[in-house]
Amino acid sequence: TQYDDIYEAFRNPTLFSSRAVTPWEEKEAHEWIPVELDGMKHTKYRQLLMPFFTPAKAEELAPMVRAWCSELIERFAADGKCDFIGQFGRLYPTYIFMGLMGLPVEKADTFLDWADELMHTPATEDPDGAIRAEAGMKIYGYLGGLIAERKANPQGDILTYLINAEIDGAPMPDSELLEYAFLLYMGGLDTVAGTLGCIFRHLADNPGDRQRLVDDPSLIPGAIEEFLRYYSIASPARLVREDGEYAGCPMKAGDRVVLATWPANRDPRQFDDADTFVIDREGNRHCAFGIGVHRCLGSHLARLEIKVAI
Repeated sequence: TQYDDIYEAFRNPTLFSSRAVTPWEEKEAHEWIPVELDGMKHTKYRQLLMPFFTPAKAEELAPMVRAWCSELIERFAADGKCDFIGQFGRLYPTYIFMGLMGLPVEKADTFLDWADELMHTPATEDPDGAIRAEAGMKIYGYLGGLIAERKANPQGDILTYLINAEIDGAPMPDSELLEYAFLLYMGGLDTVAGTLGCIFRHLADNPGDRQRLVDDPSLIPGAIEEFLRYYSIASPARLVREDGEYAGCPMKAGDRVVLATWPANRDPRQFDDADTFVIDREGNRHCAFGIGVHRCLGSHLARLEIKVAI
């Protein structure tokens, strides 16, 4: 749970494989591309998506992001209040993702419901995993149909680009396209919404911080980094490949470990006054997006979405 140990674990794919990035699955039933790939295979598949997630591309998307943000706010502005998650936090990143994927916005609620069932159904309500499994099948089924439709009717979206792309001189099979699309689906719908919930709850509970951002918007980029540090919601798992000991902990090949970003980002060895939210913190080397070759590909787009929302 210490920052240095988490940092080094992120950078050690030989010991900590990304072949399994969730801690609870007993079988490696799927291979989300590119996040669950290692080595050169990961590099080749990740590089295909790089043109869509550069800082320059994020800025190119800024007008679309602002348009969706404004439209959603206009829907409830006259009321003087809103259910932040229901009326904004969930819909905002979802509409942006759907635009990138060429998906129909009118199906946003359906897509969100599937993602919620898969990601957030409590084990107490789904002890045998049936609800989550059914949600996963619905998502895979829809995306499989979408791949077939894009092959017949190409569009100017990421999925059409992937269909036309080649790995080692050959098109990807549908099974790989499906894993690519599934990962984009889950990443686009869930994590930004969760982060926005933390941020706006913080601003509601800390009116002084909110007022500082209103009075001086130049603080927003730095504040975003502190929000990401202070409310780190993504902690991926890794699959241990070799027997041994790491950070004083004995491990065996096949074990799962969680690279817990949230305690790492509150480590007082790395951050002064680590449990205090400092809106203008300097030298903020948080690991909320991960570290190394598997660092979150969508981090630049995520920062843009958060900046525009604030």
